[in-house]
Amino acid sequence: FRRVLFRSLYYSTFSASSTYSTIGSSSAPFAGVYDGNNQQVSQFSGSQGLFAAIGVGGVVKNWKVESTRISASADTTGIVAGTNAGTIENVSLDKYCSISSSGKTVGGICGNLSAGGTIRSCTSAANVTSSSSDSESAVGGIAGALSENANIDACLATGSVSGGTGASAVGGIAGRAAQKSSIDSCYAAAGVSGKDGVGGVLGYAGGVPASVSNNVASGSIAGT
Repeated sequence: FRRVLFRSLYYSTFSASSTYSTIGSSSAPFAGVYDGNNQQVSQFSGSQGLFAAIGVGGVVKNWKVESTRISASADTTGIVAGTNAGTIENVSLDKYCSISSSGKTVGGICGNLSAGGTIRSCTSAANVTSSSSDSESAVGGIAGALSENANIDACLATGSVSGGTGASAVGGIAGRAAQKSSIDSCYAAAGVSGKDGVGGVLGYAGGVPASVSNNVASGSIAGT
């Protein structure tokens, strides 16, 4: 199905007793088209992102996310989606967005960019923080981790990215990238800090990514 948002959503206008459910799940990922129509999603807060999982063929595009705070403990979390095997395009997170998680895969836009998934033309000024002590944790300004054949293209990250005590992959755009994945034409001005595998664009490459090219990083980098 296809859904188009015709008015902005301000979650602060809902009553305190209201409950919200994220869209999709690991067993039934979102597989439709959700066009935000360049409207705003503002002042959302919760323990998961807006979408728990976007499946193959799923498209989320043209959203402006503002003043949204996620405090999570799930293994894989992002402000827009926990996992994405579809396409996230033209989505922006403003500087008042933040995600803090004790889980091991954390990203500004999405936690894990699954096989075949794409993030294109997105911007994130969000602060991304992991407190995980897991040595396999991955933290990124756009995505925490990329699986094989996943792609990030023409994205911008300007917030801060901080890994936990066990973080082995922390990057301004992505923490970890599997072989045959790609990160192209991105700009990272995010300040990046972590324990090991810290990079302005990419923290750690598992195998040989298909393409990490035409990227620029200008943020500070600090490893412990």
